Amino acid sequence: MTNLIVGLKYQPKYGKIETEEQLLEIFSDLKENYSKFKQNFSITSDGKSVNLKEFLKIAVDDPIANAGKFSRVVLSGSGDIGGIVVKDASLEYDLSSVSSLTKYWNIYQDKSCFSCTNQYTVLISQDESEARCKKINDGRSPGQVNRNHDCANYSAYLKNSEGKPARQLDALIEEALK
Repeated sequence: MTNLIVGLKYQPKYGKIETEEQLLEIFSDLKENYSKFKQNFSITSDGKSVNLKEFLKIAVDDPIANAGKFSRVVLSGSGDIGGIVVKDASLEYDLSSVSSLTKYWNIYQDKSCFSCTNQYTVLISQDESEARCKKINDGRSPGQVNRNHDCANYSAYLKNSEGKPARQLDALIEEALK
């Protein structure tokens, strides 16, 4: 039985991701790493072989939402990994740095008041708060609750290069696979 070497962790070039282009750059880097690893190592998660799409999904997986499952894969084989030569070993490759950067990605661009830069929170009672809109112009004045998800004043926290709301993680993963 081979030992599992831990401590190998992916380090993205961004400390905070604010545009989908930055995330696509990270996916491109991960895709390159996957290709290099695949030449000499088998890549598995939970004992099952992992393809590139699964590799990217594991990278953005939220471990809390997935019952403590961590954003990690196991590389088994022999070869060179960033200057470290291993022979017949298993290495744990930690991708959690990506999952922590994308933890709220889908929430921050879902076209709800919560994901809008025009919203603010008002404390209603000790245990209850409510989101209000700074810019409602559909017959109500600013400061009222906006329950309309097709708000003309919607401004997402996360944007693409055109200034529009960023796409969901699954759509970005599909683009990265092309």
